[in-house]
Amino acid sequence: MTWKLFGNLLLDKSYISNKILDSALAEQSSSGEYLGDILLENRDIRDLKLNLVLNEQLNLSVCNIDKYMFLPLEELQFTIIDALTTGINYDQGARLCEFSMIKVKGDTILSKTRKIVKLDNEFPILLQNVFESADKIKSAKKTLEYFKPIMEHFVSGEIVIGFSLAFLFDFIFKQLNNKFKFTNTILIDIITLWRRLNPGPGHSSISFTKFTKTMGLEVVPPYSSLNNCIILHQIFIKLISEFKAAGINNLEALLNFQDRNFYFGIKKHLDIPSEIKKALDEKKVIEIEYYSPWTQERTIRKLDPYELIFRADNAYLLGYCHLRRDFRTFRLDRIGKIVVSHKKFINRKKPRFWV
Repeated sequence: MTWKLFGNLLLDKSYISNKILDSALAEQSSSGEYLGDILLENRDIRDLKLNLVLNEQLNLSVCNIDKYMFLPLEELQFTIIDALTTGINYDQGARLCEFSMIKVKGDTILSKTRKIVKLDNEFPILLQNVFESADKIKSAKKTLEYFKPIMEHFVSGEIVIGFSLAFLFDFIFKQLNNKFKFTNTILIDIITLWRRLNPGPGHSSISFTKFTKTMGLEVVPPYSSLNNCIILHQIFIKLISEFKAAGINNLEALLNFQDRNFYFGIKKHLDIPSEIKKALDEKKVIEIEYYSPWTQERTIRKLDPYELIFRADNAYLLGYCHLRRDFRTFRLDRIGKIVVSHKKFINRKKPRFWV
């Protein structure tokens, strides 16, 4: 089974004519409204038929059959998602203002969806020359709440790829007051995979534009979430060859490589100590006081810090422990005093289970 465009499914069932579909698509292009809503408003289709087709489209998802877990990656269908925000901190007024999703299979883009979101505050002047859709954002009439069913539909039952999905979905959850949900979805985070493929310090924090340059591509303003999706598609195609070289040939292996416990949203704000940020950026050895809940002891550890990862409500520092002479994981809320030395550490090869 292969996922089909919503309009094509309507045509297949003879619920609408080609003329009606072309007219609705033209209206959608100018208004940005959901195709189904346009058809309902114009009384071209009834609610019941619309929902039947939406359910059928969802059932055509590639994730609904377990056998797809063992197919070559090139034969799978993916949904790539990206969004533009007015800043990185939602609590300080930043908002999601544009999002896009494309469905791909191998080198082929099957469909593109791009939506402009109405803001609940003024669009920042500094972004007017940075975002391709700046003028449309200023005059947008549909809030993220309006697009919520569309996002849930396009994400549910899919293999979803994105850059820093933890940040993206956390932003969506906050802006929708946690009233956002999807089911039977597999999440693939490109930056997490890239860090696993390229272990070492200096990768704990990297912007999308810097990351694309690292991958031999370039993103220049004015920025577009749709263009970002297309670039992420190109990057993922590049990474597939690296996956194969590492013996990762199917979705099952890819998920094990990424870590099945990968969490896509932080439920509460986590403060990362400035000393750890400094040590990660400058590749400096640190000394920490660490509490073990198992032995209820506090020990002084000397570490070479490699990267931070986030799971559930906690952040973890991954690094080489001089005391244990091996790589270890340290939960941030169990770390006490931190001292950053002047000594830089030499990269060690990560063990296979961590890489």
